[in-house]
Amino acid sequence: DSYGYGQATGLLSLRERIAHYYQQQHQLDIELSRIQITTGSSAAFQLAFLACFDSGDTMAIALPCYPSYRNILSALGLNIQYIETTAASGFQPTADDIKRAYTKNPFQGLLVASPSNPVGSIISAVDMAEINAFCQQNHIQVISDEIYHRLSYQDDCETAISSNPNAMVINSFSKYYSMTGWRVGWMINPQHQCRQIEKLAQNFFICPPTVSQYTAQVAMDCDDELSLHFQTYAENRQLLLAALSHWQLEAIAPDGAFYLWIDVSSIGMSSSELCQKILSEAGVAMTSGIDFDPLNGERYLRISYARDTEQIKLGIARLNAWFAGEKVSF
Repeated sequence: DSYGYGQATGLLSLRERIAHYYQQQHQLDIELSRIQITTGSSAAFQLAFLACFDSGDTMAIALPCYPSYRNILSALGLNIQYIETTAASGFQPTADDIKRAYTKNPFQGLLVASPSNPVGSIISAVDMAEINAFCQQNHIQVISDEIYHRLSYQDDCETAISSNPNAMVINSFSKYYSMTGWRVGWMINPQHQCRQIEKLAQNFFICPPTVSQYTAQVAMDCDDELSLHFQTYAENRQLLLAALSHWQLEAIAPDGAFYLWIDVSSIGMSSSELCQKILSEAGVAMTSGIDFDPLNGERYLRISYARDTEQIKLGIARLNAWFAGEKVSF
């Protein structure tokens, strides 16, 4: 049965197509044995953390970050070392930030995300190479979350394995390929980790969803439709950036992904309170920054603009009215 259980590593044809993707996008020749198809990126993070670290090891992650990183690490008995970032670096860790953190408290792993959730900022190729050089010198395992690759508004995204063949890369079909419910992603693993990852995947997940893998393979060649999706995100981004001045709020213009990380500290209430108030009074859902940064997140909120443009315009109209003190009907 072609739709029954498959290989724990994933369909050969899909792994071949992903290898072709890296040749096209990054001019890299990736051995098929290094490509692991996963049940979404969530499964990939579990496999990566289990394969690379022992209970009690420490993983460094920059704040703000995707909250599931912290939750998965904690569930697996790993320690977390936060690296605080600033708006000046796009809330991305610099090589100097990482060096200072390591000198203060050495860690075994570093997790980076580019473009990032919740900010949408990108680590440049130069900065990525500098970070990788330090990590290689100190035997720090780099895990690079690249699930928002190809969703970049200016410069292309650099994959971590361009400057560090021992980095572990995690990607997904959920974002650029718009396959959120299909639960299929992939990893590029260091050669010495491939067999360990395969054994863990077999025992935890049997195999990735077979139908989803066939669909993902087709999706990788749907360039025209995917380009239209991206154009929608780009238009929505511009509409929201223009709206910020009406609300007297500030955010870094995102380099990629489809989020705005907005400083709301001037409003005089926590982002948790603000999000609840706007939801109940204006019918617009946003996410409190505390989910992404347990230290300073109440200063920020995140807006996702991965919807059709008419819905974004409706949300902006409601927020314009709410910030102007008007009653909003919805």
